[in-house]
Amino acid sequence: ETQATSSAHIGLFLGASETDKHPDAGFWSALAGELLEAGHRPVLLGGEAEQALGREVAAALDAPALDLTGRFSIGELSRFLQELDLFVTPDTGPMHLAVWTETPVLNISTGPVNAWETGPFAPGHYVLRASVPCVGCWQCTQSSVLCKEALHPKRTAFLIHELATKKERNLQKI
Repeated sequence: ETQATSSAHIGLFLGASETDKHPDAGFWSALAGELLEAGHRPVLLGGEAEQALGREVAAALDAPALDLTGRFSIGELSRFLQELDLFVTPDTGPMHLAVWTETPVLNISTGPVNAWETGPFAPGHYVLRASVPCVGCWQCTQSSVLCKEALHPKRTAFLIHELATKKERNLQKI
């Protein structure tokens, strides 16, 4: 169980430049539900292109979700990111913006992207990627996106909880 000792504000950036580079609505809603259950406060983020995905994720939750997709300019997003305890995002421009603003980042690295080349690299930021032989490709050649299918909302929520509550040392056990 991942009961939070204190509530953390977690930003979930839902989209990316390509569909294969970000989890689907089912993953995001399950993840947000796990975070809510653990006492955290997830906020759904994204640009105008992610508004439909944000509505879908929010509708699938059994609890109210703060859906701020399509609401921020870059400057406003930059200021908002600084209020978060952790920013969870695929490889996106906002991921790099969060690193620049010193907001802790968990990059969910899926699809045709190589986290070794795109980061984030600065200390205090993390990358979650699958252990599949084709991870780090720039063009998926599999019949399905194996690295995306390997994501588990409950496990990801546990990781987020440990990072947001500054318990990274516990991650060495898993």
